[in-house]
Amino acid sequence: MKKNSPRLNTDDSFFDNPKMIQRLLRIFYSICFFLVAVDFIIHRHISTDVERIPAFYAIYGFVVCAVLVIVARLLRKLLMREEYYYSDIVRPPKAGGEK
Repeated sequence: MKKNSPRLNTDDSFFDNPKMIQRLLRIFYSICFFLVAVDFIIHRHISTDVERIPAFYAIYGFVVCAVLVIVARLLRKLLMREEYYYSDIVRPPKAGGEK
């Protein structure tokens, strides 16, 4: 057995390092800014007048993503079941001896 074998669940993974998260966010925001800036430079072949709005696709994508999140939260409330809904396991008694 190795003396210095890697441990599981250590805090020095890639996404646990705050500096790396900051670096990734800066790269992400830089790419987003670049794509919106390129939208003003390149010639687009539009098919509707609404596409003439600057950064239309960025705004449209953000709004659609936000709507998806809101709809998912509403569906969760509608479709959520109790913890033991699908199993044959008897539900454990509630705290305080209530039935």
